[in-house]
Amino acid sequence: MRWLETILARRRAARARHQRSASLYAEVVEEARDPDLFRRFRLPDTVDVRFELLALAVLLRSRALARQGREGERLAQALVDWFFLDLDRNLREMGVSDLAIARRMRDLAGTWLARARDAGAALDAGNASALAAILRRNLGHASEHADLEGLAALAVARDAALPPATAEPGATGQRAPDSPNSTRSR
Repeated sequence: MRWLETILARRRAARARHQRSASLYAEVVEEARDPDLFRRFRLPDTVDVRFELLALAVLLRSRALARQGREGERLAQALVDWFFLDLDRNLREMGVSDLAIARRMRDLAGTWLARARDAGAALDAGNASALAAILRRNLGHASEHADLEGLAALAVARDAALPPATAEPGATGQRAPDSPNSTRSR
């Protein structure tokens, strides 16, 4: 019966991680959608800018989680999974057909990995100028009047100061985002 206890303990841990990651994702979305952030850095409210800010917020939080060790890395991956579930749902709401979703999600995954690699290197170096250049490249014309240097400096400062996230289920009072795989656990 020891094996049954082990299996049940793993399921409980996975369920708790799923709940914590859902709560953390709700926090990250709220941070990335803060209207003051758009005003302060003169960012236009477009789909591209929203994606870029959300991707940056997910990256910052997942880096903080990964600093916690193995369980933090698992939680960081669960956070990124929520990010992609949310992207999938949003694409469907925007009218992307079921047949095109796989290709679009594959493209977004490649985009995410490139952003995480490039921005991660700039954050590791504490280089706000390099991060601003990455943001400018990613946002293109949407960055004409934006203060990307200020946004990058804020991101570098947050990355350096952000304590490892340890939100417990329900600690934020946020409702977890709806997910097509809400019972799925990692």
